Amino acid sequence: MPVYGFSGVSADVDAVRRDLDESVTDLETRPTENFQVFVGFAWGGTSTTANGSGWRRAAASFGPAKATLGTIVSGFAMSIEEESKAVVRSYVDAFNRGDLAGLKALLDADAEIQGVMGKGTFDRIQHVWRQLIEGYGMQLAIQGLVAEGNVVAARYVETGTFRAPAFGHPPTGRSYELVAMEWFEIEHGRIKRRWGARDSASQLRQLGVAPSS
Repeated sequence: MPVYGFSGVSADVDAVRRDLDESVTDLETRPTENFQVFVGFAWGGTSTTANGSGWRRAAASFGPAKATLGTIVSGFAMSIEEESKAVVRSYVDAFNRGDLAGLKALLDADAEIQGVMGKGTFDRIQHVWRQLIEGYGMQLAIQGLVAEGNVVAARYVETGTFRAPAFGHPPTGRSYELVAMEWFEIEHGRIKRRWGARDSASQLRQLGVAPSS
């Protein structure tokens, strides 16, 4: 029985239906063929079996819970590596939207976040992320994702423009670009640990808030 997996952007059940409408319209041409719909949630996943004429009812059965969805994968169940990478893609999408609530939903309750400015849980780190998002306009473009089991390594091109006060400095209007790396451990569909490495000295120089020498 074919398995169809959906992973990616954080959305509610209405978005699940819209994504199914856009991605699986061909299934309605096969009303007698059974298939399995898998929707991965931030805290895990669930699945249901339906046929081509009943997949909308299958999607509706997931209720209002937050789901992750995206590109259709047909013919096989998603591997732990693909599921883990999908969580990281959702994290990047949330960061690029400036969605702190969406980021929190992707983190385990006691997730540990480590970076160049220290480490802590979301409650401690969120003010740093807010300034990066609102002040620097930070955007992450994925250049590579490598997964082994539930561990994912990500390489980005990170960009931004200093448009609002952040970290005690007034905005300069200047932009930056650098390479950044992050390492994730995923448990039960959520980020349990994240390490980040980036050239913050270069970032500050490019933004005009640190000496060039």
